[in-house]
Parts: sequence; C-alpha cells; structure tokens
Amino acid sequence: MTPPDQQEHFLARSGIALVALLCLFTLPAPANLDATLGSAGSVLGAQANMHLAQDSGGNTAGNVKGFVDKIDKDSSGTYVYGWACQERVSEPINLHIYAGGPAGSGTLVTATGLTNIANEAAVSTACGTTGVKHRYKYYFSNEMLTRYAGEKIYVHGIRKVGTVANALLTNSGNFTLPVTVTPPPGSPTCTLSASPSSIASGQSATLSWTTTNATSASINNGVGAVTPTAGGTKSVSPATTTTYTMTATGAGGSATCNTSVTVTASRPTPGPSTKFSVGEGVRVNPVIKALNVLSTPGGPALGQQAGGSIGVIATPPTSQNGIKVGDNYWWYVNFDTGVDGWAAEQLIATYTPPPIEPPPIAICPATVPPPIIKAAGTQTATVAQPTGAAAEVVGETVEEAETTPGAPLNTAAIYQEQLATGKMAAPTTRVAKTGMWNNRATWGGILPTANDTVRIPQGVTVTLEGAAYAGSVEVNGILKTGSADTSLSARWVMVMGSGSRFEVGTLASPFIRTFTLELFGPKSTENIHGAGTKFLMAMGGGVIQMHGRPQVSWTKLYATAAKGATQIKVSEPVSWEIGDQIVIASSVLNPNQAEVRTITGRSTDCLTLTLDKPLTYRHVGEQTRYTRPTDNKSWVLDQRAEVGLLTHNVKVQGDASSESTGFGAHVMIMKGAKGYFSDVELYRMGQKKSMGRYPIHWHMAENTSAGQYIKNSSIYRSYNRAVTLHGSESVVIERNVAYDHMGHGIFLEEGSERFNKINYNLVMQTRKPAPGDELLPSDNELNEPQNRTPSSFWITNPNNEFIGNVAAGTVGTGFWFIFPAKPLGLSASVARFKNMSPQTQPLGTFRDNVAHSNMSGFDVHDSINPTTHQISRNKAWNPPAVSYLDNFTLYANYLSLYSGTNSKKVEKVVFRNVISADIYLEHVRFAHFETIENSLFVEDSGNGILPATANTSFYALYDGAGRVYKSHFVGFDKPGTTFIKSGGASIKQPNHLFSGLTFDPKTPPRIVFSDCSSISCESGGGNWFNVSVVDVDGSLTGKAGHTITSNNPIMLTKNSVPWSNGANAYVSPHKFKMIFLNTSAPITWKRTGGGEPTVTYTDTFVKPHKSRQLHAIDGAGFNYTY
Repeated sequence: MTPPDQQEHFLARSGIALVALLCLFTLPAPANLDATLGSAGSVLGAQANMHLAQDSGGNTAGNVKGFVDKIDKDSSGTYVYGWACQERVSEPINLHIYAGGPAGSGTLVTATGLTNIANEAAVSTACGTTGVKHRYKYYFSNEMLTRYAGEKIYVHGIRKVGTVANALLTNSGNFTLPVTVTPPPGSPTCTLSASPSSIASGQSATLSWTTTNATSASINNGVGAVTPTAGGTKSVSPATTTTYTMTATGAGGSATCNTSVTVTASRPTPGPSTKFSVGEGVRVNPVIKALNVLSTPGGPALGQQAGGSIGVIATPPTSQNGIKVGDNYWWYVNFDTGVDGWAAEQLIATYTPPPIEPPPIAICPATVPPPIIKAAGTQTATVAQPTGAAAEVVGETVEEAETTPGAPLNTAAIYQEQLATGKMAAPTTRVAKTGMWNNRATWGGILPTANDTVRIPQGVTVTLEGAAYAGSVEVNGILKTGSADTSLSARWVMVMGSGSRFEVGTLASPFIRTFTLELFGPKSTENIHGAGTKFLMAMGGGVIQMHGRPQVSWTKLYATAAKGATQIKVSEPVSWEIGDQIVIASSVLNPNQAEVRTITGRSTDCLTLTLDKPLTYRHVGEQTRYTRPTDNKSWVLDQRAEVGLLTHNVKVQGDASSESTGFGAHVMIMKGAKGYFSDVELYRMGQKKSMGRYPIHWHMAENTSAGQYIKNSSIYRSYNRAVTLHGSESVVIERNVAYDHMGHGIFLEEGSERFNKINYNLVMQTRKPAPGDELLPSDNELNEPQNRTPSSFWITNPNNEFIGNVAAGTVGTGFWFIFPAKPLGLSASVARFKNMSPQTQPLGTFRDNVAHSNMSGFDVHDSINPTTHQISRNKAWNPPAVSYLDNFTLYANYLSLYSGTNSKKVEKVVFRNVISADIYLEHVRFAHFETIENSLFVEDSGNGILPATANTSFYALYDGAGRVYKSHFVGFDKPGTTFIKSGGASIKQPNHLFSGLTFDPKTPPRIVFSDCSSISCESGGGNWFNVSVVDVDGSLTGKAGHTITSNNPIMLTKNSVPWSNGANAYVSPHKFKMIFLNTSAPITWKRTGGGEPTVTYTDTFVKPHKSRQLHAIDGAGFNYTY
C-alpha cells in the first residue's frame, strides 16, 4: 500500500459537479470561499477517486478537500488558516503540514494539525455535514519560524475513514513563512490576582497570573512552581489572611508580583438554588466532553452523560433540588437516554427542543392565508369546489376507492397461514448478537419466525430493516431501526432493564421511512409481567423512543366545505401526502357527522386537499366577530371545523382480528421506565373491558414520568379509551388527534394525576359502550341533560394544565371535572398520593379550550364512589382559591355549561371570556354558585349550525344561584328562544345575580316561565314557582335592584309589572330570601302585611327531595306562616 504521505497529492476536479452544487445551495461565503466557489472553473479543494466508507454515525464518506486561506501574524504569533474535511464525515480530520514542497519533496513540519474551529454555513454545505468543525488555525513556534523562514507552506488533509486518498489542500504553496529576526531577550513581567479576594473560612479563592518573557514561575506560601508559565489559575484555601508572591524568571532576568486573600469567619450555608423547576428541560453544556452524573449531591459518580445530552429536571428520590454541596448547586435530572442522577448546576442549562423541520418530502410554503372573519349578521361563505391555482395537484392522484384506515400488515397474515398449514417451526428461544435483524449471523444461523421467543441481551444492539417476525421480543439491550422501510410483527415487545432501548428515530433525527409494529394474537390468559399480551411495554429502566416524520397534527378549515364537495381548503399549509387519511369534525350536534377521507391530491400551496369521495355532510369554516358597543370589546366566534391527520409513517397497531374481538394492542410505560412518542399512529388499540389495557398508558409512574410525552400523534379505532394517565405526573400530552374510541378519551384514572400538560389535543367520537361493554360504570351510566357519559376529557384532578384542547363530538360530555374525595384504586395506598384530596386541589390552568358537537360541553361538582366507581353527583370542588376558566368556546352542544349542587356554598369557579353559540337546549344551567364574566352568548350565529326546530335558552333556572356579569347577548328576543327560563330543582336558591348586560338587538330579551298562578306548575315537584333573578344595575330590566319573578301569587305584589317580552314573568321592586322546611308534607303558605291583601298558596305535590321552600319577600313588612 502507498504510504499515507505519498497519497497526499493534488488531483484535478470537474467543474460540472461544482455547477450543480452551486445551483442547489445559495449561501453567503467568506472571501476565501468566494474564491473557491466563485466560478465553474474553480475548485472546492483537493479530492480523489471515491472509495465508499461510513463514519461513526453511519454516513457514507467521500473525498478529502479543503483550502489554505492565508498565513498571518497577530499578537500571539504566526498561524496558517483554512478549512478541510472529508465529505459527509461528521468528525474533524487531521492535517499534515510541510515546508518547501508537498509530501515527497518538502519537509514535514507537523503531523498533529486538526480541524477544530467552527465554520460558516458554506463550508458545511461543501462538506455535506452539519454541526461539525472544519476550520483550522495552526501555530508556528519560534523554532519553526527560525527553521523554515522564507519557505512555502503545503497543507495535506488526512482521511478519517475509508480508503480515499489524502489530499493536498487547494492554495497550498502560495504562502511563505516570514523571515524573522530574533530580538534580544526582554525583561520578564508578571501579574497576580485573587478572586474572590475575600473568602470565608473553609472556602477557596482562585489565583490568576500572567507573565511575559518568562520561562518559569513560582508562587510562595505552599503553591510552588506553576504552569503554564505564560498564564493560568490555581485554587487555594488559606486558613488565615495570606499574601501570595509570584517570581517570574526568564533570559532577561526576573520579576515579582503579589496579591492577598483575606479570610473571614464562615458564612451560613446558602439556601437552595431556584434556577430550574421540576419538569423543565435541560441540556448538558455541549462544550464539555462528558458530565459526571452522581448518585447523591457531591457524591460518587453513577456514570457519565456526553456534552449536549438532553434531560428534564425531576423530583429527586432523596434530598432536594438546588441544594448546595461543596462549591456546586445540584439538580436531579432524568436524561432521555443513559444514566439519571445529580448534575452540577453550572454544567447544565435550560433547553427547549428546537422545532423540527420536516424532511423535503413535501415542500410547502410557510405563508398562512389571512383569516376570513366576517362581521356578525353577514352571509356565510361556502366553498364547494376551490378552483384556479389552489386546485393544482402535486403528485400522482390515486383512483377513488373505499379504504380502510391502517390496512393490516402481511406479517400477521403470514403468521396465520403458517399456523393453518403446519409450516410454523417449533417454538425456539433466539438470543441475538449485535448485528442486523435479517442477518442470520445475528441469530446463530437461523432467523426468528413468528413463533420464536426473541431476546436481545444487555450490551447487544440489533438493527431492524425490512420485515421482521417474532413470537415475542424481550429487549434488554438496544433494538433500533436502520434506514429502510421496516416492520416487526410479534405478540408482544418488552423493553426492560437498565440501558435497554427500543428506538424508532429520535427527536433530533426522526425516522422518515415507514415503520409498523403489528401486535397480533387472540384474547388469551397470557399475562407477561402483569401486562397481559399484545403489548409494547417499558419497565425497569427501559426506554421507548418513537419519532415519525414531523407533521401538522391537526388544523382547521379555511372556508366552509359544502355537502358533496370533493376538495377542502385548510387554514395553514400541510405536507400531508397522497394516500394519507384525515378526519373532518362535525359542525353540528350529531358527532357522527365527522367524516374520514383519503387524500388523492394536494395543491402546490399545500392548502387545498382533494378527497377520495364527496363529503356526506356540510362542514363549517366560519369565523364571526361580535362587538359590544359600550366599550368596543370584541369576541371572535371560531366555528371552523377541525381537520385531523390519522396517517403517520411510524405506526403501532393491533392485527386485523382486533376489530371483531375488541382485543387490540396496547402500550404501557411503567415506573422507572421512559416513553417518548411523536408523530406516531396508534391504530386498532385498547382491549375492551380490560383495566389497564389502553392505547397508551403511563402506569403508576408517580413523579418518574416527568418530561415524557406523546405529541403530534393519532390514536384511532380504540376499544378502550385514548390516552390514560394512571398515578403519573408531569407527562406531556400535546397536539394529538384521538378519534373513534370507546369510553372516556383523555382519561385521568384515579385522581392522583397532577402537573401534567394536556394541551392542544383534538378528541372526536368519544363513544358510549353498549350495556355490558363498559369498563367502569361512568362510561355509560348517565343520560340526563346535565349529566351525560362518557367524557372526552375525564379530569379527576384539577391540578393539571389544559390549554387549547378541543372536545369535538360525543354523546356524552366534552370536559368533566369529577374529583374524588381521595385518590382511588392503587393510588390510595401510595405514600405520595394517599393524603391528597383531589376535591381541594388548585386548578393548574384551563384556557383556550373548545367544546362542540357534544350533548354537554362542561360539567363540574361531581365525584366518584371509591367502591363502585359510579358517579356521585353533586359533590363540590373546593379549591384553595378562586379558579378561573378562561377563553372557553362552546357551540353546537345540547347544553354548554353545567355545575352540580352542594349543601355547602362554595363560590370559587369563575368562567371568563366564554363564547357560546348555537346551543340546542341551554347555554347555562348552574346548580351552584358559579360566576360568568365578560362573555358572549349567541342564540344563532347564522352559520347554518342551529336547526330551526331548536328551542334555545341562555339561562335555565336550576338550584343555583349563578352570577352573570359584564356579558353580551346576541338574539334571545325572538319567539322560540328564551333568555331565562324556569325549571325545577331540589333546592332552588334565590337571587341569581345579573349585571353589566348588553343586548343585540337592544329590544328586551324573551323570558318565559311556566304558568305558576296555580298549583299546576308544580307537576314535577321541583319548586318551579320559586324564581328570583336580581337585576343588580338595571341593565336587564332598566331598574337597578329589581327582581324577575314568576307569576305565583305569593311572589307578586301590586307593584309587580309583567315582563314585556315572554310569558308569566314579572319585575318586582323587592328582594327575596328563602324559607326552607325539611318536610315533604303538603303545606299552605300564607302571606300577610306589607300593605297588601293576604295571599295563600297550597303546595300539595309530592316532593322527591323531601323539602318545602319559598322565596319570600325580604322586609317590607310581610309575614309568612304555614
């Protein structure tokens, strides 16, 4: 073989390839690269014939190339500058530098040169790398300058991998080392300082020095000789105040300098640092090579994390975060991979993952079309078929066909065929060696079959490419995907043990090919580690990482799509591909008007999608602005139907038999394990009526789940829930699409789940199980207007974050706040949870959420029976402070806002900036003392959502008493609508409070009560005649302090005036209080005094709640007897 130095020759390059490169990359370049890349006849640097190899990252290596920029001198010495690399190799390369000629004729000056300086983007482009340092700056010592003065310098790049030739860098031999004249030796000088100059006893200070013209230096008082002579630092810990003197010696003599360190009495130990918080992402300083991860603050090392490693601050098992031990503050970090433990504060920094740019599969413009927001009362715009440029289709259009979401892999079919024909090999345990799954050598000569037990031992890495089969897979080492389309079919996959990992892409490098994990098999008694079968699971330190191609998970329509349309326009560019399946949400009360379609074409601006078949229903794409004239406050009612992506290139699914049995696949992350999922499709998941067998499920992880997540993913066709948190904290559930699932959707199982971030999720088609198919009674036990099951967001602990979520269709409830008195089930015996009461927990955050196409939009003040798990209605949430639910949009629901009652008054729930429109029955029904502020209520938006047969009311009088302040109302003045309507209740509180109301139109709103002039209105036994609504400031009746009442004689006086728009409602100048009798016996009320005739009213109807109540006039000289 030719010696390496003899391979450092210069080869000519073709200008054709360079022209192609310049067309692909238009990047700014420094002067030297302008010269290099400036014309087709220029060169990129020396390169040679290609011999393919790969670097440590698996990149195919190319040729060696580079450039010599200049030889220059500054205050620190003489240097040669330039850049060099081996194409597509993500590591620096070595340099050999010659004087007087290239290798073979010149003299070797050094073989230790290295490209270790950051470079500009143009160099990275030329090298085909990112994040690698390719620049060099090599120092010529005085001895070198003397020896090679006046000689030309030649630089050779040395290959890192493969067999390509080493290369002489372009522009070598064009620069000469200067001829130097050695001056007489100068007199030495020195400086010495201490930082800090004053310390407490037992602390340390740092001595810093510099010297010139010195060949040696020393410091007295026990320090001794110091290096490097030219400058450095040294830590000292004097017991008393000490003066340190440095002596610097050189050819020109010696010099001294000194500094003092003052020592004072010890100071108290500082309190803990507050730099970070639990759940905050952090990153190891990328400049350092490795961080020691310790078992205790300042204690022995457990292992190391490389510079740049990513993790999250977690609650430590012992001690406390931010504690100072020694010179450092310490934080407990759960790292994405590898060892977890204590890290020094100064070596980590807050880290927010950068947005991941999608691969160049679909190139979409970043421009978002301007929103169309119409003024209230203007005509709805319907887009049936977009035309023009928007209809240009990118890619091949597929034939229109009926499609089934997530067609099954052939792997399961092969498995079934092998079973049926007797071709299945006898079960065998296959233990892997490091290698490719489909390489027989990895398995000792025989590939695993769908009947084999596969184990990947600790320390072994197996790479998946192509189709792979197993009966079961236990990963104690590493199982990861390669760079090809891949599938794995098995009954179950377990990732277990320290260092074990199942990796399909990473957050920084998502998997952009296709991967499907299909979990197969019938329902059986197999129970592996308590997880049953047909699962993907991590436990005992195992890590699952699944990251598909980054996509927009869901968006909204840009304009209304008409019934029969075959194209839709969305509100932002999407790189969804032909063949992907999407779901379009219902715009009306019926959740079954959500529609699944397959994309057959996409416009060049990525805004218009062509569908495989016409839409069966109309889907609204309107935004409407409403303005209150008194202060010009505006609200925008956004009724654009959501469009969710169901297809992702990384998929976990149950086999085809799951559909008929309801026995799908499931994913579990246990305590001490980690799960990270983004842009993943979960299809045919969950196991019907099986506790703990959900599509994805963090199980009793307590605080070890901090920072784990499922994001930008789809969960659809589930037989048991969508996403479950069980005894787990600080998990992120973000921007997912959950469509078509049985029972509750986003499910907080036992009330112990806190500090989780549940944001921007789209949940549709939350289905009610048939009788006998429910997992818990709460899945299907209630079907009242005010209590309907199941719930899209089943929230058993308020101390979580809920932002920007959409509950877009269920026969039950959109968001249900239902808090047990104590955590349920397993959580009841966990020390971290057992003393907590969810009913008194504070609200984390609830804002910018949407509920539409539900029978009930929101429910609060209920609980769960810890024994039967049935719903215990009317149990108040009593947080430590007033809780604000902000910017809540509700439309196309049967009932928007409901609160249960309670014997104890708890006035701590406030809805601010609600927007509610197109409600079929009632916007508000409060059985407790809830408050609404600065909100908008629209009887009919005019967007074609509310049917003509709807009998809409803003406010139904229930137990109450609610408060409505500073709110704006549109409509509610026409026949068939009511602003306030009467109703029955067990305990009808007096004095609902209204103030600051504005109306459009300004005519009085319609108020309709049952005719209670006789006992006939009490047929329901619910205190219908008791009505008292106080107009606090006169904004409703025109008379401040007056009260709206029913027409029952015992509530009226000669000063009562009939309400002008409606029936059986009166305006009274009086205030009212409640008389409450704990009896169900018939009763005759008698009112005397007050300058009015005596009035009697006999209430004989049976009271199911065994009480008699009367709203009695407060004061004014009236007396009541019975």
